[in-house]
Amino acid sequence: MHVIQDVCELSLVEQELLQAAAANGGMLFVETRCETHGWAVRAGRKRFFDPADQELAPRYVAEVPRLVELQLVREFGTKNCYELTNFGWQFARKLEQRARN
Repeated sequence: MHVIQDVCELSLVEQELLQAAAANGGMLFVETRCETHGWAVRAGRKRFFDPADQELAPRYVAEVPRLVELQLVREFGTKNCYELTNFGWQFARKLEQRARN
């Protein structure tokens, strides 16, 4: 159920993921690759991992289910592929407007 009323209620990680998805046509991917050394979130060319910080990637991966729970993203097509919902797009636009002001 969608329970968030304001983008300020989202964590900074959640906000970053929504903005990255919006910049990537609404798509997020959770995948493992040799350069990520485990699971990481990717939105186009933006990858949420840092080889020098092993805790960064898991922090972003852990927030994806919460975005699903809040109905801001939903699974799309294959497993570990997510797209913004209408609510997700609205929140991403609000975040963009906030960044401009």
